[in-house]
Amino acid sequence: METRRCLAALTALLVGGVVACTAATPAPSVTTVSTTSPSRAVSSASPSASASASAAPSPSERAVRPSPNRLELEVAQIDPEWVWPMLDFASDSYAVIWSSGVLDGPVGDGAPDLWRYIPGQPEPELLWRNPERDRQLAKVAGDTDVWAFSEISSLGERWWNLWLLTEPGGEPLLLDSHPGDEDIPSVVPSFDVDAGRVAWTSFDRAAGGTAVTQLWMAETPEWEPRLLAEADAAQRAFWLPSVYGGRVAYVDVALGADSAEDVRHVMLLDSETPGAVAAQLDTSGNATMPILNDDGVTWKEPDAGFAMFNWGRLFRYSFETQKISTVRVGPQEYVNYPSGGGRFVAMWGADSSKFAVHDLERGASRTIARYDNGIDSITRPNLAGDLLVWLHAQNDGMGQGPPAPLEYAWLPGPGMDRGK
Repeated sequence: METRRCLAALTALLVGGVVACTAATPAPSVTTVSTTSPSRAVSSASPSASASASAAPSPSERAVRPSPNRLELEVAQIDPEWVWPMLDFASDSYAVIWSSGVLDGPVGDGAPDLWRYIPGQPEPELLWRNPERDRQLAKVAGDTDVWAFSEISSLGERWWNLWLLTEPGGEPLLLDSHPGDEDIPSVVPSFDVDAGRVAWTSFDRAAGGTAVTQLWMAETPEWEPRLLAEADAAQRAFWLPSVYGGRVAYVDVALGADSAEDVRHVMLLDSETPGAVAAQLDTSGNATMPILNDDGVTWKEPDAGFAMFNWGRLFRYSFETQKISTVRVGPQEYVNYPSGGGRFVAMWGADSSKFAVHDLERGASRTIARYDNGIDSITRPNLAGDLLVWLHAQNDGMGQGPPAPLEYAWLPGPGMDRGK
């Protein structure tokens, strides 16, 4: 089945690719610098099995944010002792979240648990301890006090679970699962969380027995899964949803004879209108990785003939003008894995020694760091709200070094121009 050809490669990218991107690397030293060479503060606390999530107040009340009038960008880091072994990480708008096996100590090599760190707090919190220690949390996402994560086997089994957690230390709710059937694509679901909503894409078996690709949504307070779209998985595949308010942007792939012939469109669906038809936003047929916010959709387009997880350039559709424009990604030529908040778009640059974000208000890039020593590199930044998180690696000429810290910074919100 041609679907399997496509999905086998995507499995390696969605799961294995995250692991490869977060290989152990050394922690940077503590320095105090400017916007283009950010300041850092390192925690010396170490994790233990007794670490647990605390109750009220909310993350927005507990998070310590810099003054909006500061000219420099304040960057801090999370001690690697709290992080490794790690599989995935993200921003949830008010905290840094990640999957880790740190509770199992030096002998652990998996990432079964969900953690968060709220900036300004003394130490990270254990959001959920997985009772099954031989499992992995392959992907994590969240928004404030709602988190979703996909759970997979460490033994190569085909099943997966998609969980939703709405309370630190609480019991997660099972949103979706894969039973392990050989004839149903088993790639883990892609998903996004925003303000009491979670949207995801997955593969399942239809009533007639054929494999289908599906787009789902669940909303607070019931969190009952609702099917938004479905198609034959032998011909199409839905990927990478981005949810904001009552809209969902996602990728609709028409599968070709091989991946070079796939046609990919970014679609926008009004999830609050029953029977609504999704609208195609791009004109290239090569669009992927949409990021939705209140005034438009940003997406990536690899060069023609390249698979959707390759490096590419960014484009944006404006709701106001209904036009597509190019997003400046300098100092990069090609980028990957875009993410977005209220004002900025973050991206992982093909040249990992240069780190910048795109300011949607100014229509220009803002450099966060630039390294010319052949040692420092920035891996897979992720932005939600105004909180940006990334992995800062330092490798010697042989690619060796101690574990890398997660770093984070608050970016200026809409209308808050620190450059003045």
